[in-house]
Amino acid sequence: MVEGRVSTARIEASLVTHKLGARVLPAFVLACGACSPVSFAVHARAAESAVEAAESAQSDKYASYELVHARVLLDKAHEEASEAHYALALDLAERAEQSARRARALAHARSAGARE
Repeated sequence: MVEGRVSTARIEASLVTHKLGARVLPAFVLACGACSPVSFAVHARAAESAVEAAESAQSDKYASYELVHARVLLDKAHEEASEAHYALALDLAERAEQSARRARALAHARSAGARE
């Protein structure tokens, strides 16, 4: 082989590796991506927004249990994420968001009933 030139065999090997990597890498990223810090951050922010929306709907007055439950779950999610337990943190953040949404819905229903 002449210096400065790449052999045909090396180019072919590189292309095969690149094609294989193009197939395997996205699957790997999808499989591991659900438990990543980025995925947790997205879900945690959604949960925080849901808690804020519940607070603005007066959930502390009309659905205090659900609101406190959402806050506790979200705090625990952040704690688990700080210890790199992203799968658990993600689950806790999703549960916190659900609890906050439930608190908001209850607050709306109960405040409407109180006005009647």
